[in-house]
Amino acid sequence: MDGVFIKANKLETIISDILDATEMDTSKFTLSPGLTQDLQIEDLLDSVVESHQLDVETSGLSLRYQKPEKPLPKIKGSRKHLDQVFNNLIDNAIKYTPAKNEKTGAKGKVLISATNDDKFIIVKVSDNGIGIPKGEIKNLCEKFARASNAKEMYADGTGLGLCPASI
Repeated sequence: MDGVFIKANKLETIISDILDATEMDTSKFTLSPGLTQDLQIEDLLDSVVESHQLDVETSGLSLRYQKPEKPLPKIKGSRKHLDQVFNNLIDNAIKYTPAKNEKTGAKGKVLISATNDDKFIIVKVSDNGIGIPKGEIKNLCEKFARASNAKEMYADGTGLGLCPASI
């Protein structure tokens, strides 16, 4: 019965991604003030990182969130949309990072950090996974795009979530 539940959840996620992409594809898409709120990025990242702990443990990777030394300024944004962006980035880092690099023997790692440069809050999700060929980076925000080196790997997903704001 658990398998049916897991597959139903995956199907629900795919349908939700398609509906979100369709909504954002219209020229009418805007975030109304009622959908935005003051957010503390560190709290949002804490929650997203925590939600991926089981995936990381199952896949044999290490996941580390390097919190800023000082609290970052609050931002006004959509928790739902930022949560989706961070979840998609971290999910991709986990999916495309092997537990152990076959060439070097290094353990798979995912690192998340957040900093402030006085103008912007910068959130980085880095890993030591398969990477993206440089010539293909420009295509990653296209619908259903996957890097050529990722196409041979099995991974759940629609290819709609990496750049939701530009879909």
